[in-house]
Amino acid sequence: MACDAMTGACGSFDGAGMVALGSLCDSDDDCGAGAEVCWTFEGAAGSQRGANICTHTCQAEGDCADVPNTTCVDFQQAAVCLPGN
Repeated sequence: MACDAMTGACGSFDGAGMVALGSLCDSDDDCGAGAEVCWTFEGAAGSQRGANICTHTCQAEGDCADVPNTTCVDFQQAAVCLPGN
């Protein structure tokens, strides 16, 4: 979502399939080429670690080179390129 600090109002972010890998999103249809998912995860509010990003699965660190500032995080059933701690 995109929020206006002056009014405190938030609205859905309409990326229209154009959001780059590693950029903010709020649904899968925001993400552009190369992205498999708009990953939703929890973290520190106001940081990239606490935001949703367009990303893809990975098998090794090198697979995340196209997703800025991410590492390959293994969740046992799948690994995804996500921001580090």
